[in-house]
Amino acid sequence: MSGPGPARYLLLNYMKLEVRDVPDVVSVLRQPRPTDARFPRAVYRHEAGDRLMEFVALPDPSGLGDLLGDAAWREVEAVVRPRLSVDYRRQLHELRDVVKVSSPVPDAEHLQLMRSEIAPAALQDYHAWRRDSLFPTVRGHGQVVGFSAYHSVLSTEPGALFLTQLSCPFAEYLERPETAVYQEHLKHAATRFTLGAQHTSNWTRV
Repeated sequence: MSGPGPARYLLLNYMKLEVRDVPDVVSVLRQPRPTDARFPRAVYRHEAGDRLMEFVALPDPSGLGDLLGDAAWREVEAVVRPRLSVDYRRQLHELRDVVKVSSPVPDAEHLQLMRSEIAPAALQDYHAWRRDSLFPTVRGHGQVVGFSAYHSVLSTEPGALFLTQLSCPFAEYLERPETAVYQEHLKHAATRFTLGAQHTSNWTRV
């Protein structure tokens, strides 16, 4: 991992499409754009094979307007949108904690996302709990090479978002005893702080 650290704001650009269309869309998304120097990007594919996620680093929320108004960005949208099964789903998240330093956008081959909505009245206790209990477990996990915690700014899925970057395939990660401890911590959070279910998804860089 290298770079100045995770982005202060992170745009998630979610795309669902037919599996047969994924290679062509990936080819389009991976082409360099004039905005890449200011707004670094990374593209990942969901383990189900029919979803892509484009992560875009933003220095501040005002960058979102500059990005979406850019001619090259709009051109890519025009090419990709007809291939989508549903329209773009976009979310903006703000960085809250860096547990293991990484680059502005994820760059590990394997990435796990975990979302959970936290009861507003419990946020202060939740942040103290994860600082004192959850994050030390992450720091001690040898297969976790990057870990950052975000919180939603604009999203239909409000709450905390963890980005866990891995140096190994997901099956190997699950076999590690540190992973079992981490999962037990998450179960504890579910009983004390979380509204509804926690949602975990696995992605591979393309």
